[in-house]
Amino acid sequence: SIRLDYDVDSPNPAYNGFWMKLNGASATAYNTLNFYVKGDAKLGFTKRFKVLQSEKERLEGEKQAALKSAAEKAASLAALGEIRERFEGEKKRLEAEKRSFGEELEARAAEEARLLEKIQGFETKCAQTEAALKANGEVLAQEAEKQRLAIKELEAKHQAAEEVRRNLEEEKKALASELAGKAAEEARLKKSLQEAGGTSEKLNAQIIELKEELQAVLEDIFFLLSALPMR
Repeated sequence: SIRLDYDVDSPNPAYNGFWMKLNGASATAYNTLNFYVKGDAKLGFTKRFKVLQSEKERLEGEKQAALKSAAEKAASLAALGEIRERFEGEKKRLEAEKRSFGEELEARAAEEARLLEKIQGFETKCAQTEAALKANGEVLAQEAEKQRLAIKELEAKHQAAEEVRRNLEEEKKALASELAGKAAEEARLKKSLQEAGGTSEKLNAQIIELKEELQAVLEDIFFLLSALPMR
């Protein structure tokens, strides 16, 4: 540290200072100069403090600063050139990608147009198929109604045939009962004739008559049986 004792008490303007030679030391690598200054409160001290530089040193400093600035500008220009070259290369690459992308877009647009045309054709075919199915559905509905009516008619005929069969069965039973009665009557007559001692001619005549009646009954039964529907 350095202590300065000075006296500038004069009727004329006066100043005091301290000069130090730096022996050619370069401070171009620095951008700040710091001083720690403290005044004596008892003796008093000035409130103004200036740092001055000789003209030669100032010019040398400006020269070094100008050279450093020129070197920095040259480096900046070189870097700018490299950046420009990279920019030009990137620009060319982007233009190539743009052309490729444009061609790809055109191809996609053509493909989309082709697919759209195909979809429209498919929709037309679907509409035609739907119309044909609707028409076929109406025809099938008509056929189904005809089949339903035919089945209903067959069921009615079947019920009628069942009714006829039941009637014939009842008639068959009645004829069988009647035939049994005739046979019993024949046996009774034979027994009566035998008991009565009638002539054989009369008995034969009655027997022949009963056989004829029996034959007629059998023929009626066969006729009724042949008229029954087969299951």
